[in-house]
Amino acid sequence: INSIKTDTLKVIIDSGSDITLISESALNSLSKTPRVHEGQKINLVQVTGSASISGYVKLDLYFDTEEGPVKINVDAYVVKGMTTPLILGNDFADQYSLSIVHRAGDSFLSFGDTGRELKVSSSLSPTMIDATGQTFQVKVSQDTVSNLPRNKAHCKAQKQRRRVCLARQNGEVHAHVRAVIPPESCLRVPIEVFAPVPGKEWFIEK
Repeated sequence: INSIKTDTLKVIIDSGSDITLISESALNSLSKTPRVHEGQKINLVQVTGSASISGYVKLDLYFDTEEGPVKINVDAYVVKGMTTPLILGNDFADQYSLSIVHRAGDSFLSFGDTGRELKVSSSLSPTMIDATGQTFQVKVSQDTVSNLPRNKAHCKAQKQRRRVCLARQNGEVHAHVRAVIPPESCLRVPIEVFAPVPGKEWFIEK
């Protein structure tokens, strides 16, 4: 967090969370603690327990993939009493076209059309647990969700992510520009390769 070499935290990608959350204890453990900003009103739904939200912080997240580092900027709401260090919600998963790809029995976090992936572990355990062991939910109204930072293009980003995932699964090759090639002639056309496996060279059949 905020550096590629320091402050390593466990990150949970939770498709059931509308927003990104960081525990107060994880935030205070950072070598440089960012300032907490006042944000949209967020309600916690819980029968018992001690979790509460105090505001949000701006963070730079660095992911160290085999193909090179990936950096994304997020606004994370601070949850006091949450045991999970960091939960990346749909607000930024959609914006950065993050998706989980399952291949040959393994799971990978795919970073949009960068061709970079990170091996991850799948889990069905609840991610939002407070210090007393009680589970809780974050209740966000639709008006609040639409006004969350960088979340207004949620539907558009989600559709784009699905198109990219489908193209990668099919191994598609797309032209970057429209081009008309006259008969008996050649033309250089920039392309984008959605390869299911990252690489630098491919053989493409017509």
